[in-house]
Amino acid sequence: MPSESTAADILSGAEAAADRNEASELLFYSVDDILDDNGPHKNAAVTWSFIKARKFLQLHWR
Repeated sequence: MPSESTAADILSGAEAAADRNEASELLFYSVDDILDDNGPHKNAAVTWSFIKARKFLQLHWR
């Protein structure tokens, strides 16, 4: 989602997140890439959070 936060702000906030150990990487994609079934995440391991967020966006974005 569009954000005024920098990547450094997001990463520092993620350090204190309760589910911070859910994934080994924090990746940034455009909304279009997330919604694209053949986007850059196609072969990446995805988390439950990513799947839920993607389904929400597919229903409510556009």
